[in-house]
Amino acid sequence: MKLQVRKIFRRQSRLFGCLSLLSGMFTSLIITLLMLNSANSEASSTRASFTPVVGSIDKTSIAILPPTIDQTTHQIAPDFTLISLDDGLVSLSDFRGQAVLINFWASWCAPCRDEMPAIRATYEAHKGEGFVVLGINMTYQDNRKNAEAFAEEYGISFPVLLDETGEVTESYGVLGVPTSVFINTDGMIVNTYIGAMTKQQLDTFIQDLIGGST
Repeated sequence: MKLQVRKIFRRQSRLFGCLSLLSGMFTSLIITLLMLNSANSEASSTRASFTPVVGSIDKTSIAILPPTIDQTTHQIAPDFTLISLDDGLVSLSDFRGQAVLINFWASWCAPCRDEMPAIRATYEAHKGEGFVVLGINMTYQDNRKNAEAFAEEYGISFPVLLDETGEVTESYGVLGVPTSVFINTDGMIVNTYIGAMTKQQLDTFIQDLIGGST
């Protein structure tokens, strides 16, 4: 009888020991889960209160966009001074009193290549009438070597200027390439065209520009 009591007691002791061990493990698990939940809550709170620092305009946002005409009449064209491929300094104000086409382009831009022969031909046909083209290479997204190769490939005879910082491109609100800005003899922007222009479109713009300046 005593032997049986001892066996029962030992079994109960082992059972209580197992239950105690399981209870400890369960308690540790609960504590760990509570700590993880607290850490996640703090991280979420930190993310919710974080405000990103807004810097300058991301100039890599320049894109090739569908052709668009923007009637921006009677806005003064921002003046600028840029270095040319000839290493001279050229300012827009140097051409006050003349009709000016500013063409923003990049060597990697296929529509820029498509329209360049028409721009060159239009310039050659009307330069004797006080018409000037300023080709602005967006050098901050391109490079001088490519700009030089582009100018040589298309036989460009008008000034090619290098916008190495993107400041001039930004000041004209350029969103896509190519972008052409037409300026009358009073220094006012009369038209902005986004996209590649045909020779016929150019002729119409130039006739309006030169005709409106006389």
